[in-house]
Amino acid sequence: MKYCTAFLLTFGWAFTALAQPGNLGQLELKVTDKYKARVGEASKVTDFPDFKDTTTSKIPVKYSIVSQPIEVKFNPDPIQPARIAKIPVDELYNGMVRVGYGLYNTPLAEAYYNSGRSSKYSYGFSGQHFSTQKGVKDIVYENNGMSRNGLKAYFNRFFDDLTWENNAYARFDKVSYYGLDVEDTTRFAGEEETPEPPSNWYRQFGIQSKLMSPNDKAMGWTRKLGIDYYFLSDDYFTQENNFKLLSSFAIPAQEETIDLDVNLNYFNTVYDSLADFDQSYFTLQMRPHIETYVKDFLFKFGLNLYYNSLSTSLSDESDGNLYFFPEIKVSYPIVEDVLTTYAGIEGHLQHNTVRSLVDENPFIDPGQFLTPTRTTDIYIGMNGIISSTTSFNLRGGFKDANGLVLFYRNPFYAFDSIDPGISVLYDDADIFYASGELAVNLKNNLQLNLGGTLQSFQVKNAKKAWHRPAFTAKLGAGYTIKEKIRLKADIRYVGPRVAFNQADNPLIDSDLPGYVNANLGVEYLYNSRLSAFINVYNLLNTPYDYYLGYQAQNINVLFGIGYRF
Repeated sequence: MKYCTAFLLTFGWAFTALAQPGNLGQLELKVTDKYKARVGEASKVTDFPDFKDTTTSKIPVKYSIVSQPIEVKFNPDPIQPARIAKIPVDELYNGMVRVGYGLYNTPLAEAYYNSGRSSKYSYGFSGQHFSTQKGVKDIVYENNGMSRNGLKAYFNRFFDDLTWENNAYARFDKVSYYGLDVEDTTRFAGEEETPEPPSNWYRQFGIQSKLMSPNDKAMGWTRKLGIDYYFLSDDYFTQENNFKLLSSFAIPAQEETIDLDVNLNYFNTVYDSLADFDQSYFTLQMRPHIETYVKDFLFKFGLNLYYNSLSTSLSDESDGNLYFFPEIKVSYPIVEDVLTTYAGIEGHLQHNTVRSLVDENPFIDPGQFLTPTRTTDIYIGMNGIISSTTSFNLRGGFKDANGLVLFYRNPFYAFDSIDPGISVLYDDADIFYASGELAVNLKNNLQLNLGGTLQSFQVKNAKKAWHRPAFTAKLGAGYTIKEKIRLKADIRYVGPRVAFNQADNPLIDSDLPGYVNANLGVEYLYNSRLSAFINVYNLLNTPYDYYLGYQAQNINVLFGIGYRF
């Protein structure tokens, strides 16, 4: 076997040598181990290889879609008509009467009537009477009689794009100058009984008529046209006529609208008690203003322009003045529909008439000179809702008031038999103020309204802002128990006031203390028509003065019934 293997190797090598040309030299071959296959590590040539399909060719295709309606026959089943339930509508009564009677000979009578539901018109009228006789402690006179009487009527006509509103009223009010709390033994010497206090009757009449349109269809750019007339007279031969022409326009200006108010006001007041002295005012007011949004900010820009002319019987010439008041307001919603802050500046001119002064203070002496009040208000505030039932408003700022009305009474009024009432003074004042309001409505059963104002007066000429309190607050509440009993209450606090300079009369106190006046009303609904009520005035029986020497009535209880028809 060994010889055979050597022979084969020698023969194979010789055959190979003969098959190769040339000299191949020597070759040494050593076998050390069995063959083992091994795969080498891969090496990436590129991160983004390019794939090319060289076997498939794309054929270009052109196509289009042609729509063609196809007739479809569809007959839906008819829908059964829904059953509409008859919902009863609450009975709407057209009229109501209320009568009552209280302590100190205090009668009350009220009557109201209104038209029924209509989309074309509405009308109605009402009448009221309330009077009282006594109930004031420590006054010289035996009574403090007052009376308030009023008649009102209205008629409204509704068109497609136009509304015509008309109102008329008449008032007959009596006031007694009972404010004599220090007895002068010489004034009524020789008289068996103390006479009735001096009194005055104020008679007022008024008519208002206006046309209003919400768009351009009925009156073009005109949004309102109106006319007002008021008349006042008293027992001292005072006569006052007041005419007003009112108009409002909406003028388009590209994408915005300019609102323009143009008003004319004329009033004439005659005082026969002052040797036929009279004075007249004519005022032209123009008030352009515009509203615009810049992102979330709401801007209101405007100008309040007045031309005011005064003429009196003491001079043949009239005194004319031109006044400008800016109107700027910026508001920003901190939280949409929840919390808003605002700030601005605005001004206006207010005419002080006998009618407006008597409404504020019925005890003024006849024959007061009239001066308009000009006020510029710079303010900042915030309003919003605390919950679904509670809302609030906070505001504070500075007012520059020219011709601020002040009520002043002679500190020796106990010995003054000529002017039993209160005089009207006018002064310039700087007023810093802060006010707040809170309203709560719980399930329509409980309503609360709370408000307060803090003011600081710096007058230019007088030493103090006579009879002006630094702080006032009020609380109103209403509560319904099982739709049968209604409770109403209002509480008002008025802070201390200064009536005159203490050095002028050291014998009486110049400071009027603050007071709380609380009123309570209870109404029992026997049925939908008949009810009974009890009203209690000055519930706490607080002794206080409205003005120097004019004390408030003691606690008064008034009972009555009401009927709806």
